[in-house]
Amino acid sequence: MDFDLILKESGERAIERGLAAWSRDIIDPPSRSINDSNFDSDRAEIDSYIRNGLLLGGTQNPKTFKYEKDGDFEWCGAFAAHCWEPFVAADLRRLYFPSTYRLDCYGRYVAGFQTANAKDVWSRFPKPAQGERKYARLNSMSTVEDVEKFGPRAGDILLVGTSTGLAYGAHITLVERWDPVAKVFHTIEGNGTGIGPDGKRRQGVVKAQRPLGGPNPSRNYHALRLVRPGINDIKTK
Repeated sequence: MDFDLILKESGERAIERGLAAWSRDIIDPPSRSINDSNFDSDRAEIDSYIRNGLLLGGTQNPKTFKYEKDGDFEWCGAFAAHCWEPFVAADLRRLYFPSTYRLDCYGRYVAGFQTANAKDVWSRFPKPAQGERKYARLNSMSTVEDVEKFGPRAGDILLVGTSTGLAYGAHITLVERWDPVAKVFHTIEGNGTGIGPDGKRRQGVVKAQRPLGGPNPSRNYHALRLVRPGINDIKTK
């Protein structure tokens, strides 16, 4: 069995799910739209990402939670989890995808936090002898050569942030493709600001470009971590 091919195809299909959502033009309802029914389908889809991708958890009660507007839930990880939902085990999505810190721990096989089921998940998904998760630290001084060593491809998880913020980033995105000439990652993101299918900027499910470093790394979000699931994380049936 070609495990790398399975991973590659899983990442490509995860991006296909992201692109399908992007084509539906999902806009994050602004706070002032709380009573605007024009956003009802957007609210429902974002709510489904949170429930199905992450299965909620933490301080959110799935029986009472309902996504209404921007700010109710930081759902960039939920969208990434939605895209990877058919391929990455549910317990891993629930444990690791809610935050950049957790995904950084995920890539490094580090038990850096505690939840009710963390020890159980860690015991069932230990670092294997082969086929482990792929992980790279980046910063504002990273080079194209640093990225090429990782070999980014569709579906990889890219954590972005500023050089003065958290080292592991503040926002979760998925790589659509990497452009080494422009030194830019083309991404699909939830809860992000970027381009919708009509070519206009908005917040919601968007396409964006995240640079490798950049002229203003203390202000502009750029690449800080790359993470790829391992073969033992992938559902093969």
